[in-house]
Amino acid sequence: MRRWPLRILAAAVLVLLTAFVATLLVSADRFRVQIEQGLQRALGREVEIQGDSRFTLLPRPGFAVNQVVIHEDPALSVEPFAYVATVELGISPWTLLSGRVEASTIRLVEPSINLMKVPDGGWNVQGFVNKLLEPHHGLPGLEVSGGRFNFKLGDLKSVFYLAATDLVVEADSANPNRFGIRFAGEPARTDRALRAFGQLSGRGMLEWGAAEEPRIQLTLNLARSAIAEFATLLEGHSAGLGGFVSSRARLAGPLSNIAIEGHLQLDEFERWSWLLPTSSEWGLDFRGKLDLREQMFTLETTPGQTVLPVAFRVRVTDILARPRWAALWTLRDLPVNSLRSLIAEMTPAIPANLPLGGKATGVLSVSRSGVHGRIVINDASIGELTTDQAGVIVEGGTLTLLPTPVEWNQRKARLAARFDAATGARDLEFQTAEMPIAELSKLPFIPPVPYLGKFQGGQFAGTVRYQADATGMATWTVETGLTETTLRLDGLALPVRIQSAALIWRPPSLSLTAIRGEVGGIEFDGDYRNERLKLKIETLPVGELGAILEPTFQRPGSLLSRTLRRREPLPEWLRLRKLSGELNVGSLNLGERKVDNLRTPFRWTGPSLEAGPLAGAFQGGTLSGQVNIELAGAQPLFRGQLGLHGVQWRNIELDLEGDVRAEGIGAALWASLAADGSFAARQPSALGDQDWRTAGGCFLYRPDRIELNGVQASIGGVTYTGQGASTPDGRLALDLTAPRRSVKLSNLLIPFE
Repeated sequence: MRRWPLRILAAAVLVLLTAFVATLLVSADRFRVQIEQGLQRALGREVEIQGDSRFTLLPRPGFAVNQVVIHEDPALSVEPFAYVATVELGISPWTLLSGRVEASTIRLVEPSINLMKVPDGGWNVQGFVNKLLEPHHGLPGLEVSGGRFNFKLGDLKSVFYLAATDLVVEADSANPNRFGIRFAGEPARTDRALRAFGQLSGRGMLEWGAAEEPRIQLTLNLARSAIAEFATLLEGHSAGLGGFVSSRARLAGPLSNIAIEGHLQLDEFERWSWLLPTSSEWGLDFRGKLDLREQMFTLETTPGQTVLPVAFRVRVTDILARPRWAALWTLRDLPVNSLRSLIAEMTPAIPANLPLGGKATGVLSVSRSGVHGRIVINDASIGELTTDQAGVIVEGGTLTLLPTPVEWNQRKARLAARFDAATGARDLEFQTAEMPIAELSKLPFIPPVPYLGKFQGGQFAGTVRYQADATGMATWTVETGLTETTLRLDGLALPVRIQSAALIWRPPSLSLTAIRGEVGGIEFDGDYRNERLKLKIETLPVGELGAILEPTFQRPGSLLSRTLRRREPLPEWLRLRKLSGELNVGSLNLGERKVDNLRTPFRWTGPSLEAGPLAGAFQGGTLSGQVNIELAGAQPLFRGQLGLHGVQWRNIELDLEGDVRAEGIGAALWASLAADGSFAARQPSALGDQDWRTAGGCFLYRPDRIELNGVQASIGGVTYTGQGASTPDGRLALDLTAPRRSVKLSNLLIPFE
């Protein structure tokens, strides 16, 4: 009796093995029509089997069919609902006896499914689910393995899709209108080859009543994902973000008003660490709403959270077609020092180790168009620069610091700035009533001003503006007053001391006006504008001028150059010198003589200096002419034409005109002076006791000799002619003749030297 159960069990196993082998050897293609009809009844769609079919025994008896196309409702779209690599149907074997295939379970292996939002606001799966939930139609278990879910809005396919998705839908035995859902997939974009976004998984229930809107209860989990990939999922590019995000959330409610509650976890949020002022890890509770019909989504931090000084609200519309999103960030006493990484990206002008202080409060709106909003920073500081309050406007990635009163080393100033985070362009303006020039180079946000660096000591009062474009090319604008400072200029042996001046520098334009200063004890007033100089000097001793200009006038060069008589190359500053203007001297001292009210324009180009026409007063008469100075040699070379008109000498009124030439400076200049020209004397009674009326002729001057030629003189109404010359004892000897008359004259010249 005991052997019967064993025999029955062995027979059952044999039958099962035989059936299993049969499923491997026997084709199921003869059931193709029944399988298609069974799938069509279960799925509510026309089904087309393009591949082969076979029987299956495990995990449940049924069929496996390859290359299946599930067509869409023609009223919705011409594109099929799904392409499936393999469909596995679980059936009751007894149903085959009736010639029908009734699916108890359906498993789609590696399908590509199109989920489409239809014009009336519903989804293309709604009719499918309603059909499955008809009272006379039982719901087969539905599984998806390794599927891809595409999202469509009408005929427009979204760039978003779910890859490597597993889905299980099974009926609730207690309620035929409710079924459970389990899924896991990887969010992705069609324009990205790689998927680095973490897995999105969920578990819940969907209740689809006949009269009520479908309701969902779902728990979602987002595995740890790179924030850069999260940004890429939304925008198509990473935006340079770093760190990782993970989240869990609970969704509940009708499909048009799904309530969301959850928790967000961020870590290694390095680039935007200003959001994490105290830790590299941060959690945040959030809540929101999701409307699948209108494709709208809102999310915000849960009110009442005080852990962080930031809160946000996000709104997304047109989720599947062309997502448009906007976020609102609220800052509440956010420590400015925590913004250091953000500031460093916007302006490298602020050193990384510079202390930053203050707390920021404000609202920022973030969208595809950029960041917009306004922030107020209280008790702000950058290094030693402080202010009670500073206002910052953010417009599309551009930060504008409104004109702000600041203090710097107990001095008051005003600062305004503009930064472009996208290009790196910067525009900063600093204004002060008084500050040492040397301290300007220590400002933490403005690089040293090139031209102001030439001034040593002293104060400045005014505005300095620094602008740098995206390439880093910098321009400066300086409008300031200078006091008690020193400027060294190429070509001068002594520094120029400036008592006061007004500087305006808008490259390439430069002007230094209202100058009051002195160099080597010579006081002057002046104006300089774009290589043009107007200079006014009350008293100018020629001897001291030579000492001041010694680097310009004397360049002896090396011993080898002097030995070989080889000319040294010009200094760079002299080769590039380009200056013109006007010189006014109240009194030009020439030892015992002087020229008053000397005025002359000049032009200085490289080693050539031209002065003239000259105009001045000398010895009761006037001075005129022009002078050229060549500076290419070791000593300056003077050439020119000079004229003296109405000059008084020993009660003689003289006119002199001629060419002059000299070389060197100081004593060497006078020792080399040479001139030749013409002269005229009126009422020369001092020449003797004769009745002299006029005299004139030509002269030749050398340091050791004077010659007079072609002299004509009117004495007592008689015209005399002749010549004269200087004698070694300093006298002028004249030998004049007329018909049957002659005059010889010897007179001292020393007073005229």
